Amino acid sequence: MRRKRVREKPSTAAQNQAVEADAAPDKEANEIYDRTVKIAIAADPAGMLRLAGCETDLPVKLGNVTVNRAELRADSVLLIGEDDDPRRWAACIEVQVQPDRSKMYSWQSKQAGIAMQTGRMTVLLVLYLMKGRYQTFPDGYDIVKGPYLTTSYHFGTIKLWEHVKELWSGIMPGLAALLLLCYLDPGPEVLEREREIILESNLSEDNKSELLAAAVALGGLQFPAEMLRQIFEKEAEMIKEKGILKEWIDEGIAKGRAEGEAKGKAEGEAKGEARGARELLLAMLSARFGSVPESVAEKVRSADVEWCLASVPRIEAANHIEELAW
Repeated sequence: MRRKRVREKPSTAAQNQAVEADAAPDKEANEIYDRTVKIAIAADPAGMLRLAGCETDLPVKLGNVTVNRAELRADSVLLIGEDDDPRRWAACIEVQVQPDRSKMYSWQSKQAGIAMQTGRMTVLLVLYLMKGRYQTFPDGYDIVKGPYLTTSYHFGTIKLWEHVKELWSGIMPGLAALLLLCYLDPGPEVLEREREIILESNLSEDNKSELLAAAVALGGLQFPAEMLRQIFEKEAEMIKEKGILKEWIDEGIAKGRAEGEAKGKAEGEAKGEARGARELLLAMLSARFGSVPESVAEKVRSADVEWCLASVPRIEAANHIEELAW
């Protein structure tokens, strides 16, 4: 008889706002989810185990474990305990935005490969990021052929939306950027809480910068750029070190190009590309200098793509907006 561990769900109004996705995320969104989760795990590896209900007094660190075949590489590997500690073990973490049973059959090979590479007993832990329209989230599978031929494989799971209270409390600041994923229709107060948790934490400045950039990247999937600028304006310098503002420029241009291609006209492509570049250059100006004079804003609104791109290094080098002489 297969056993299932039952976890008590937080009985809060926020818990009822679990993410309800209508469609699978696109490739770009998946890359953001993947990058953000890896940043969070690296910032607080023990916090990820805590979400799984595992408290340990052993040191926990992110492992750099390679498996020869690319398709068998785990999303993240945690090493618990030092190499010479007989209590040492490892956790192989797989991340799914939404449940995909077709991926499960490779996980057993990954787990075994990591166990052999590290010389540690290894458990598999699957992190489900969004509830979506799904009612079940696999924690294993059974293969039964006849009365005596049975193979069972089971693993631990974390359903992120069930931990909204813990994430909101700030006890795991390295995971704060993931709070947004716990809500169906998050408001700006969720981003503001993420920012507050990260800035007030005892994490290193480098970790804070990484996590703020991750929060902005995730926020960009649900909020307009103007709202992100308002919330993270004071931390623009920290985030800029991680290249997030330049990424906004590149993404804006790419989006504009896509709009143009959809219209099927060269003129539409140029207009869409330029519009994206202008909007993102204004975002960079606002983040770096605060208020932007209307004369400067007008110049940007009438600029072409090449001028916007050429202006990026000038903005980064300037200490005051007047130095741009626009």
